[in-house]
Amino acid sequence: MIVLPLLRSTPQQAHPPQLAPSAGTTPNAEPSPTPPAPPQPVYHISGPMPESGPSTWKYATTRGKTLGSSGVVERFRVAAETNIADDELPGFTAAIDVALGDSRSWIAIKQYRLQRVGTGSAYDFTIYLATGETTRKMCATGGLDTRVDGVSYTSCRLPGRVVLKTQPLAPVGTRLHQQQDRTHPLPLLH
Repeated sequence: MIVLPLLRSTPQQAHPPQLAPSAGTTPNAEPSPTPPAPPQPVYHISGPMPESGPSTWKYATTRGKTLGSSGVVERFRVAAETNIADDELPGFTAAIDVALGDSRSWIAIKQYRLQRVGTGSAYDFTIYLATGETTRKMCATGGLDTRVDGVSYTSCRLPGRVVLKTQPLAPVGTRLHQQQDRTHPLPLLH
């Protein structure tokens, strides 16, 4: 299972923007109760996933609707490593569309609209679904070591790409081992 948490950040920012208090708020005001957040979209990977792959890609071929209400349109592709693409690419692409279309995603700050483009179209960034070893290698090209105890552990965001790892996560400080249960959450957008 990959839980798709939706963070408020732009494709170019490493951290969510700092939002200033709106007019009429005071530092000493009692906080109003916040309604519970809706459940996060979940993309479920069923069964075991290979630990490595060929580092070749199959891309979603269809164009999605424009997500967001204002700002510059950023075009993106969705790709899955070829050894998992036939089983995972359609569902993963749909989950990406839901996650990025959510009002808490990168579109929240209204500086960007997002549109998935098909094969052969111009694009600004690509979201990859990759095996653990391929994720480690891709993240390393940006100077990131995504290993914990020598094992590929997490995903990364680099200029022009978001790389999402298929393997489940284990708590920091523990060894990652083969599991049939895919219940650990994996962040989608960093």
